[in-house]
This record gives sequence, structure tokens and C-alpha cells, in this order.
Amino acid sequence: MEPKELAEIRKRWGLTQAQMAELMEVSGKLIVSHWENGFRSPSAIVQKLYRMLDQLPKAEARKLLEVLKRFSLKDTEK
Repeated sequence: MEPKELAEIRKRWGLTQAQMAELMEVSGKLIVSHWENGFRSPSAIVQKLYRMLDQLPKAEARKLLEVLKRFSLKDTEK
């Protein structure tokens, strides 16, 4: 995936870099910024999740976002 695509998908969903970092379980918005600027490449699973958000029908993609939020590692560590 091209860095520009990552930013476009995130913005289309109205998510900040910090929110996307939380959903993708990375350490912070700097990682997402690096992906979007081409300094680093996201893992294959992260790219797959971005593609799913981009290509699924809107209702299904919203469900995916909710599932990602529900299964956050931060919540399971408590």
C-alpha cells in the first residue's frame, strides 16, 4: 500500500492518527505518521485491516471498527 492511501483511508473514516494508532495497537500517532509519510511500512496485517476498511461496504466496515475497539489489548490487560 502506498503511504498516501493509508492517510486517505484514515481521513475518510474521520480518524486522527492517534485514534488509528490505538485501533491498530501501535505505540502512538508517530508510527501512523511514519506509515503515511513513507518512513516505515505497516505490517501485513495492518495493511489488510486498512484494505478492509477501504473496500468493505460502509456498514460492515463500521462493524469492523467496533470489533477492533472491543478487542483492544489495552482493555484485555486490565
